[in-house]
Amino acid sequence: MKVNREELIHSLNSLSPGIAKKEIIEQGDCILFDAKSGLAYSFNEQIACFVKLNLGVTGAVIAEPLIILLKQLPDEEIDVTQDEANLLIKGKRSMSGVKCESQLRLPIDVLERPEDDAWFPLPEGFVEAVEIVESCVSKSDTDFQLSSIHVTSEFMESANVDQVCRYNIEIPISEQFLVRHGVLHDIVSIGVSECAVTQNWLHFRDKHDLTVSCRRYTEEYIEQMEAVFTKKRKSATITLPSGLKEAVSTASCFPKII
Repeated sequence: MKVNREELIHSLNSLSPGIAKKEIIEQGDCILFDAKSGLAYSFNEQIACFVKLNLGVTGAVIAEPLIILLKQLPDEEIDVTQDEANLLIKGKRSMSGVKCESQLRLPIDVLERPEDDAWFPLPEGFVEAVEIVESCVSKSDTDFQLSSIHVTSEFMESANVDQVCRYNIEIPISEQFLVRHGVLHDIVSIGVSECAVTQNWLHFRDKHDLTVSCRRYTEEYIEQMEAVFTKKRKSATITLPSGLKEAVSTASCFPKII
């Protein structure tokens, strides 16, 4: 099938949140093409991505070499086909191929799909909320609570061994849950605009036929967090000096040098 190369690269890049850097589950580092459903998708066990893309081929291709190959080609339009073992990409003066497994074995059947009426617009400030709470969450996986973001109908919060953070934002959900660190950051970076919740998954989609889903966990969050934000304390308002952000940014480079 003939396709625009740049548009194909854009579609494949939109699947990046669901592509594992190394194969954790079978075909987890691949992009999968399904001619029957007209979809391309990826799944790294925590995040699944789907985009409408029918190349007329069915198979699993390791994502990195495929995207690198497409970026190196000079052609505006390319022809994509497959043989028994390869995805074939033909330009005006070249023919290239990458290994393609014809059998789709990625365990995507664990993913639930939301009903059409379950979707709601992301609230204003959601992207900012994710960026702020992600900056506080622990990046170590040794403690499940500290390395997760707590999402409720009234706020999102996170903590590590040194600090806690809460961002007040109203989200139309009926129950609270946890999402693993880094997951929401990867999802909002691709410009999603709607959200839905199912039993075990949190789903997002954009205006261009891209759907991204991530696992949500119903474990309890840190019990002491509520007391941190609600306990009354004697305090005074402090006005931060101008130029503080620039000074901190400049000073932060020194520990890396020493």
